[in-house]
Amino acid sequence: MRGRRFTVHVNGHPGHHGNVLAFAFLERVQALLGALAHAERNYLGAQFRQTDYEIINAEKINPTQLTLSPVPTARNYDPAAALDWSFEQIERVASGAPVDDRVDEGLARAFAKIVPKEHHTGATAIWVSLDKTVINFDQSFRVRSEAIASMRKAMATKTQWATVTASGSVVGELLKVDDFDGKSEFAIKPVVGPERIVCVYPESRREEMHQFLFKTVRVHGLLHYESESPHPVKVDMHHVEEVRPLSQENHLLNMRGLFAGRARVSDEVEEIFRGL
Repeated sequence: MRGRRFTVHVNGHPGHHGNVLAFAFLERVQALLGALAHAERNYLGAQFRQTDYEIINAEKINPTQLTLSPVPTARNYDPAAALDWSFEQIERVASGAPVDDRVDEGLARAFAKIVPKEHHTGATAIWVSLDKTVINFDQSFRVRSEAIASMRKAMATKTQWATVTASGSVVGELLKVDDFDGKSEFAIKPVVGPERIVCVYPESRREEMHQFLFKTVRVHGLLHYESESPHPVKVDMHHVEEVRPLSQENHLLNMRGLFAGRARVSDEVEEIFRGL
């Protein structure tokens, strides 16, 4: 187990004789402690942090150093495990190793905020030492943290579909009739969605199915859905019917010229707009 203490080092700027500006120093320390608090909440699954930090040493020799020791704010609570886990995740980000699933988008962005912005004139660098380990919060750390945050966001917004069955129908082209593993099935290529949908039909309908081969059909039955897609993956067929295209004589394009030569009848609406 790690020691209870860790030291925050913040480098100043040559423009200030190597000294770090007060607000810049406080900003960096606050960002680090905020990230540790966020990490503790994620580790515990708690709503509030349960650890504060007492200052046990401070030095102004550039870099400015602040040594902190965790103290519990909740009764009968030992912060050691959460602190160990938090710094382990920070080390993993720094080295490019995979992090725990509990490092969510918010925590990853909190890690990124520890790093000073490039060309910062108040503080140029920050790192932490604990035991014999040194962790640099440099631009590479920021980039890795933001990449983790983006990945977590993408994973969180991925739509999850339910694994269910429901009555309905699918439309598509009947491509082939096969017996898969001794079961009566055929494949249909839907108008939209997956490449094919497996349809199971009653054995008594085997011969009937051949007449629909390579035709567009509508299959009615029990649809099976899985969590990876909003489209059905299989249908247990009740009945099937051919979907015929609209007859040409009913197409609107064939009605061109139907009213040619007839007198146009003016109406009140046309008269109103003519006067505008």
